[in-house]
Amino acid sequence: MAMADGGRGWAREALEPGAPMLFASASGFRESFVAAAADLDHPLILWEAHDLFF
Repeated sequence: MAMADGGRGWAREALEPGAPMLFASASGFRESFVAAAADLDHPLILWEAHDLFF
C-alpha cells in the first residue's frame, strides 16, 4: 500500500458521523463559530493557545 492510500483512508474516516472535529485557535473562538461548529453534528475539540502551550 502506498502512503497516499493511507491518507485517503484517514480522510474518509474523519468525515464519518461521530468522528471528532478538532479546531485550534491562537486567539480563542467566537460564540458564532462555536455555534456553527456545533451544527456539524460531530464531537468538538476546541483548543486555544493556552491549552497547547501552558
